[in-house]
Amino acid sequence: MRAGHHGMKTAAWLGAVVTAALLVCSGPAGAGVSVYVPASTHVGLEFMTPVYTATAVNGNTVNFRIAADVIVNRYVVIKQSTPLTGTVTSATGPGRFGRPARVMIGYLSVKAVDRRPLALNGFEISPQRTGRAGAAGAMAAGALLTHSAWGLLGGALVKGNDVQVPVHSVIGVTTQAPATVKVP
Repeated sequence: MRAGHHGMKTAAWLGAVVTAALLVCSGPAGAGVSVYVPASTHVGLEFMTPVYTATAVNGNTVNFRIAADVIVNRYVVIKQSTPLTGTVTSATGPGRFGRPARVMIGYLSVKAVDRRPLALNGFEISPQRTGRAGAAGAMAAGALLTHSAWGLLGGALVKGNDVQVPVHSVIGVTTQAPATVKVP
């Protein structure tokens, strides 16, 4: 009987040591996990403000929201529908000899799940960056592959030398710099 009692004490002591070690290693409750978000991480933006290259002017604000959760290493680092605002940094209307209009949107920053800002790369809207699917005015087939934009500009309409981007159109951009996000 004595040996059995000693074994139970040892098992209880060992269990307490393992539990204490796990608590020390895991950190305080609610501390979260630090997730490294590399530069050029893809982020989908949904336009909440329409943009028309014929009428856009420097300083106009453009509202967006995140089109889908941004996931890094199985952790959501930016939540879908998070709002953000960009600014028209350059707007050039159509010019002589068929020069098309062009709008640059920059100063994009979004709050990660830890409420800290992540800077995003700006992008250009122009007919040259937007492929045409059929006649003028048809839905855009591809777009905005400058200044770290990626993917399609879904919903854009090409009208002569101008581009009209309606609400709910989606564009892909990337993060400017690496960051660490605390995920709860």
